[in-house]
Amino acid sequence: MYDRINNVWVSECTEKELTRKIANADEPDSREIRFLRASLMLSKLAEGNEFTAQAVAETEKLAEEKYPPALYAMAQMFEFGWGVAKDEELCLLWYKRAGEAGYRPVDGYFGKNNDRIIYQEKEKPHKTEKKKKKFPVKLVVIIAAVLAVIIAAAGIILSLLGASESLVIKVNENTELKSTVSAEEFSAEVGKLLSEYDTPQMISGEVSTNRIVLKFDGNKLDLRDFLADKVVSRGNGIIVIQFADEDEARKCLEILKNNSKVIFAETDDYSVKAETIPEEYCSLSPVNSVMPGDGYYSWGVKDMGLDKLSEYVRDNFSDNEVLVAVIDTGALVHSENAHRYYEGINCMMGGDVVPDEHGTHVVGTVLDGAQCDNIKVINLDVFSGGEGASELSVRNAMELAVEIGADVINLSLGGPCNMISHDYFDEAVEKGVVLVAAAGNDKVDIHETDFCPAHVENIITVGAYRMNHEIATDYTNYGAGIDVCAPGTDIYSYSAEGDGILQKLQGTSMASPHVAALAALLKAISPDMTPAEVQGAICEYTRAFTNPTAYSSGVYGTGAPDATAFIEGY
Repeated sequence: MYDRINNVWVSECTEKELTRKIANADEPDSREIRFLRASLMLSKLAEGNEFTAQAVAETEKLAEEKYPPALYAMAQMFEFGWGVAKDEELCLLWYKRAGEAGYRPVDGYFGKNNDRIIYQEKEKPHKTEKKKKKFPVKLVVIIAAVLAVIIAAAGIILSLLGASESLVIKVNENTELKSTVSAEEFSAEVGKLLSEYDTPQMISGEVSTNRIVLKFDGNKLDLRDFLADKVVSRGNGIIVIQFADEDEARKCLEILKNNSKVIFAETDDYSVKAETIPEEYCSLSPVNSVMPGDGYYSWGVKDMGLDKLSEYVRDNFSDNEVLVAVIDTGALVHSENAHRYYEGINCMMGGDVVPDEHGTHVVGTVLDGAQCDNIKVINLDVFSGGEGASELSVRNAMELAVEIGADVINLSLGGPCNMISHDYFDEAVEKGVVLVAAAGNDKVDIHETDFCPAHVENIITVGAYRMNHEIATDYTNYGAGIDVCAPGTDIYSYSAEGDGILQKLQGTSMASPHVAALAALLKAISPDMTPAEVQGAICEYTRAFTNPTAYSSGVYGTGAPDATAFIEGY
């Protein structure tokens, strides 16, 4: 509700709290959750984001459903001009409705100028006249501005773009158009689209997906000349166009690339891969998990000093919650750490994640390396059991991770880069998220092959070293873009074979989550650290490798991260 002292809208919950409520709710679309989501958007209006219309519209809808907190919120919006123009008459009317619904605000105030009785009726003869003549006219104007997202004529649908003009998309009369605002809504619609259209041949790369992803900087886009099946748009200018015919998709792409308002337009494909693990390193451990909460499965945890830093955080910074998003294959939840695991999200097909060895192992290493109850993990499945991931799925996962409040994102995956999978890395970092990525296992220079996201400058890129502190030159990628190397050979972690089963794997995929765990611990100690500061600190406090040539060559980073350097007085 509105904070009268600081003149800002204060949400009843944070993004992380709302995500938890949704995950645990029997009815994810209940009026309470809808109101909390709208209130959270209202709290962000001062930041100049794109949610104004959606926030006001949802609050208005709940108020018309006679949801008491929404009635009171509408009154405050009109009293203080938050998201709408100030209007004393509407302010009083909504306060009156809230009072009639039995709502009593926490602050005790119930009206304009902190008057506790101002919501009561004025002279009765004027009540009917005002209700008939003035209220509907003003409300219609407001609804027209707020609900401009629904204009049926000529196939036009408006969705907000930034905080200014609306994006007007014109589509063919046979094209289905879905307009979304949040990353959550966009991801859900894209998941439905992928589930409906993507065949095994498309996923394997044998045939085109016939799908175009573009980012648009204008406010009008005319697609009526193209025989698309579906179009999904988001308020930030991201648009997905799905065709049934490859020739039609190609023709559309050529025209869009010549549109000066199109920032990028690319065909979506399944070029993103989780690292391939050599068969000889895929052996199951004969033992189950032991000493839950005290034991460490990866030798890298103690080698990097993560065990000591975890203890330091548990003793001194246990109130600072940190969320690590693992964008990977699906992960199986193991019971000993289930309390630190948010329900995973399938960003490719929707529904539940599909457990797989790779993602399960990576998630387990993050939990192993940062053994603190205040450090949580969420798995965003972009593979859904397949060998490749759509670049659009990775984009969805990145934006969704940022929206739900991830502090650190681990990316043990990669592939050739194009514009679809590039801009949002920078956007995530700008919003304060620390990105950690595996360097890859092809023994090549990451810049010469344009391996993404490892070669992106503001990502912490991680190579691998062995237990004897020698660089794993037989598989790890290298190059000037490598920041550090971490334990990557013979790493034990959780297996997708079953609860409590461990598996030994090798690769820079296994090294990256060690550094993601370190980044999470640093964020717990200093929540205000920027991604650049976290990256700089991890690169500065390292130990030299055994092989001095590899260390001095500059193509394997600054060394092996030393987590004990961040323990005061150690």
